[in-house]
Amino acid sequence: MTTASEFVEAVETKTSDITGLSVGPTHICGACLNSHGFDATTADDMREGLENGDICDEGGFSSSSCECCGSRLGGNRYAAHGWIEIDGKAELCHLDVCTDCLIFIANGEEPENWER
Repeated sequence: MTTASEFVEAVETKTSDITGLSVGPTHICGACLNSHGFDATTADDMREGLENGDICDEGGFSSSSCECCGSRLGGNRYAAHGWIEIDGKAELCHLDVCTDCLIFIANGEEPENWER
């Protein structure tokens, strides 16, 4: 078991090149469009569904590592996004994050117990 400060350090290390980190699906992300059954031609329909609450991110189980803290424990993963600079241009970056990171990004709350 590691400490909360080790959790914060892991998140800061893994996301050091990402700005504007936020949680939730978005209609401008290809991965989110695909996972909710939309495509570029129906992105406005997804935007509308997100705005009126018909579409939300309930998460889904994955045995993959969290792309935010690096935890290798299986569990629910949720959509998160930020901006990363590629060739001098800001590009949207999709991340699949664990519950601990979801809460940390959304509310700043650190987990009491965290395992890498």
